[in-house]
Amino acid sequence: MSRTALTDGSVRYSPNLAHRSKRKISAGQYLVPLGVCGSVGLASAHRLGAGAALPIAGVTAVITLLVVLLWRLTLPRAMSVTVTASDITYRRYGRKDTVRRDASTRSAARMLVLNTGVRAPYLVVAGDSGNFLLNTDMWADDDLLDIAAAIPEANQDPDIAVVDAKQMETEFPGVLPAYTAHPNRTALLTLAALIPITVAGMWLLGTLTDDSDDLGNDSDDTSQSTVRGELTDAEARRQNRLQDQVQDVVAPDRTWSDGGARLGECGEGAWQRLLEWSTQSTDTLLDARMNAAVDDLATQAGMVATMDQTSATVHTLAFQDDDTGAFLRVQGDGQTATVTTGSACVEPR
Repeated sequence: MSRTALTDGSVRYSPNLAHRSKRKISAGQYLVPLGVCGSVGLASAHRLGAGAALPIAGVTAVITLLVVLLWRLTLPRAMSVTVTASDITYRRYGRKDTVRRDASTRSAARMLVLNTGVRAPYLVVAGDSGNFLLNTDMWADDDLLDIAAAIPEANQDPDIAVVDAKQMETEFPGVLPAYTAHPNRTALLTLAALIPITVAGMWLLGTLTDDSDDLGNDSDDTSQSTVRGELTDAEARRQNRLQDQVQDVVAPDRTWSDGGARLGECGEGAWQRLLEWSTQSTDTLLDARMNAAVDDLATQAGMVATMDQTSATVHTLAFQDDDTGAFLRVQGDGQTATVTTGSACVEPR
């Protein structure tokens, strides 16, 4: 028994923690972490590859299982029933239900059979002012008898009736939580809510792991992450940004094709990441206005012009940062434009 006599003459009852600890964890409590880790694992596999899916899913499962276990341990300590001269109050996790002790107050023992076939024994306390139920597996028998004794004897129903959720709701409207009273409807609503949450999580995961810094041209994240090596994030973002800005100046309304990221040499043992994108257009490319805009972008990136010439029908602009080795090259022949950038050089260790 776990009861406390209060100074105002009322009595507060708490769940039997020893009894609670012996209850088996239901299958549903195992399915919660499995469902969560499965969803996170699939999202991780999609964005990060199969190699990252298993560790992330495992960590997620452990964290979720710990949350479930914490809930099982803290729930009994958050629950209590207080019987006063005028009412019976049930508290748990910030929620409070109060039933007045009057001629309408009644108690009933019910065995609730869930859709999964699991049976849960309850003591229902109800009246005109409201109702609540206590899972009798969590409370000492003597405490339950004392709580029931606070109700007029004529309104006590000690015979255990086996009912399903629909019958329980019909007899005691609102006594069951929505997920128990309407499991199918709750499952559909939960699924409808999880879909956008999962999509948003995948998008966020992709955003946090996207090395292309919004290059905006369907770049191959895998190839870029492979060639980056020891290149710093700041230098990579700087290169990506310049590539994107120059493409927008040269042909803002055209579709650019990715020539692929690759490694280039820029000194004895040093290397840099190279990006090359091309687009086809019948417009006259690299006119004076475009040249000036490209020159401005290169200057902002700390580069100086190293070439501005026309050979046959090909016009080439080239810029370089002598301190870092980063460069920009733009070529246009009136039909095709190509923008190539090199990142800052990475010196060998």
